[in-house]
Amino acid sequence: MDSKKELVMNVKNIIEAIQEQNKDLALMNIIQFIDNFSSDAYSELKTAELNTALNEIVQGLEQQDFVLVSDIFEYEILPVLEEN
Repeated sequence: MDSKKELVMNVKNIIEAIQEQNKDLALMNIIQFIDNFSSDAYSELKTAELNTALNEIVQGLEQQDFVLVSDIFEYEILPVLEEN
């Protein structure tokens, strides 16, 4: 699987885990997303555009607001990944 598809799959797994209220699996998938996103393969992505969304995810995690985290992944991150 290429790296972009893997990243999209990470995001979909995060959303699904949160919808199923499986916070442990969601956190594990978020860590995997961060590891995959941090690689050089994603330098062509709109990093500035995603930076705000990633900061909002951190705030959501700090507040344990998994609905917010899921929404950010679904409506802000996923569309950017799928368009590139």
